[in-house]
Amino acid sequence: MSWVAYRAGYPLPKAPGWSQAWKHFGGKVEGAEAGEPGDVAVFVRPDPLGVLPPGSLGHVAVVVRAEPKALHIIGGNQSDKVSIIRKSRSVRRSAASAQIPTTRINSS
Repeated sequence: MSWVAYRAGYPLPKAPGWSQAWKHFGGKVEGAEAGEPGDVAVFVRPDPLGVLPPGSLGHVAVVVRAEPKALHIIGGNQSDKVSIIRKSRSVRRSAASAQIPTTRINSS
């Protein structure tokens, strides 16, 4: 996610390698507006060892398609590869009305 945001010209959150840092990127989007293509989706997962506080671990990716109860996201390290998967909703937008432009991800 860090590389994508950097290449698109957005400032990175503090500790951008930590998925939960992306909760502070842009503004939270909820309800029917959540999950437009280009939005940043932040997910939480439990610590399998039970050492870290709840909400410390998770995943961050970019929305490519939205459904009423789920998002199709593209991200790295999803089953040890870059892939598109389906997950339940929780998204952030890079600015009040802006999105990370998906067309700039592959540009040089």
